[in-house]
Amino acid sequence: MNKPSVTVEAGQVSSDAAKEPEPSGSLMAESVAMLNFYPSFPAGQEQTNCGEFIFVVDRSGSMECPMNSEPNAPQRIQSAKETLVLLLKSLPLGCYFNIFGFGSDFESFFMESKEYTQQSMEEAVTKVNEMKANFGGTEILRPLKKIYGTAGMPDHPRQVFLFTDGEVGNTKEVVNEVQKNSNTHRCFTFGIGEGASTSLIKGMARAGSGIFEFITGKDRMQTKVLRALKCSLQPIVKNVSLTWSLPSGMEAILLSKVPTAIFQGQKSIIYAQLKGKVETEAEGEVCLQYNFKDELLKNPICFPLKVEKIERPTIHRLAAKCLISELESGNDSKSEEVKKKILETSLQSTVISSLTAFVAVNKDTKTPVEGPPIQRDIPAPGFMQFSARAYRSAPMACNAGSPRPKMLMGGMQMPCGAAPMMTAKKHRSAMPAPGRIQSQSSAMDCSPAADTAAVKETPTFVRLISLQNADGSWNLNPEFCSILGKSQQDISNKNPDQNMDSSVWATVLALIWLHASCLDQKEEWELLEYKAMSWLKAKAGSSLDQFVRAGNELLKSSVDPKVFGL
Repeated sequence: MNKPSVTVEAGQVSSDAAKEPEPSGSLMAESVAMLNFYPSFPAGQEQTNCGEFIFVVDRSGSMECPMNSEPNAPQRIQSAKETLVLLLKSLPLGCYFNIFGFGSDFESFFMESKEYTQQSMEEAVTKVNEMKANFGGTEILRPLKKIYGTAGMPDHPRQVFLFTDGEVGNTKEVVNEVQKNSNTHRCFTFGIGEGASTSLIKGMARAGSGIFEFITGKDRMQTKVLRALKCSLQPIVKNVSLTWSLPSGMEAILLSKVPTAIFQGQKSIIYAQLKGKVETEAEGEVCLQYNFKDELLKNPICFPLKVEKIERPTIHRLAAKCLISELESGNDSKSEEVKKKILETSLQSTVISSLTAFVAVNKDTKTPVEGPPIQRDIPAPGFMQFSARAYRSAPMACNAGSPRPKMLMGGMQMPCGAAPMMTAKKHRSAMPAPGRIQSQSSAMDCSPAADTAAVKETPTFVRLISLQNADGSWNLNPEFCSILGKSQQDISNKNPDQNMDSSVWATVLALIWLHASCLDQKEEWELLEYKAMSWLKAKAGSSLDQFVRAGNELLKSSVDPKVFGL
């Protein structure tokens, strides 16, 4: 069970790089608190059936690459298509939706968002199955401007879901566009593969009061995306604020922003600097409060202020990283005042920034090690083919709270410290226009031959989901019966109530099959199950119990009737 907590870390007497006192009032000299909140809403809250859902999918050439390096891994575009089908099946009746595909250009399924009905859902699923990764490069700003330039549906809050595996040359402009329209929508972003831009994915989600996810390795895109859809269906939380109760002479200065969006069960981390003298055994209190519908909810936490000093300031460095990130992504990041703040924070905490870099320092002479870098080619097992066009040196990174990294040069061990970045001449090969960067994969072969090998047969689970109707029901037809491994005649003969609509019997069987065969993927079909259950209870009434018993007998399963609310 996750519980809210506050962890306070004492200020440092001296920095690690030099035994000199920390400047009074600096980030490292004062105590820092890390607040962990797990907001919860009143029980029994049903999901909303309103909203305008716009899915924006990367269709650039790199989406043909496999999801990971495993043999027969699905293509990214194939995984995205399966995810879109799941999303379409999980949407509530009464909402509106549209799907955009983008690359060097973009297109939408519909001229404007359509109401979610059986007809519009079937039309969209057909179009999804025809999608290909054939749109060239990656240009996100134009489709976003098109979306934001179109009036939304009254009383249907707009929710944007963006999927991409690349990066763009105008990240800040894209994030600013999302920020500018954040009062009328929420933005959920998903980075696919190792090449997805962290600053783009995180920046858009934070600016749009949504959440972000990265799908790498063997992660299932469907699980993470459906989890986000559940968040988007929660009622919007408003007026989020933080209040402090501290002893006289103390004050809290926020180092990270208070979240503008809160979701059920999602952790919210906030960093704050605690200034002032701490009395022995003194306590403080912090309270996260917000409006949920017509109710004011509060999450108070009491915590001790007196803490022991530690050798490695982990929380201070995490806070510094967060502060630097917010300063660098702010609208005034180019001002001299902000640059100075970034530089000071980076040097004091030894957390790298856009204005600093790590250098090797001779421990004996305390001077930087100079000399031209030496290139060493180290073969990577399993990666025999490369499509990258250029090598790019990677900066060394120091994880907050971890031992200071060292480089071996000339037989000496030398610690890394942050230092102001020196201006260097930049060498550029042919570069695409700003905002339009060709997505590439440096570790995977995305040739047509590899594409063919990566295509897999549609999983049975996805085939069953694709047959669900918009209202949550399933029809009893040959394709449905073949998935269950039974003949249509056998299934029809076992129907416990021949006078009842056969879709009731089919829907019960579908849910029993999902619980018996795909319970480990429940997060992916939980929302469409919710629709199916609502439809069943309205149609089957008191007969539902006998349908469940007959279904368990036919499928030779033992799904608990409580699953159906019995």
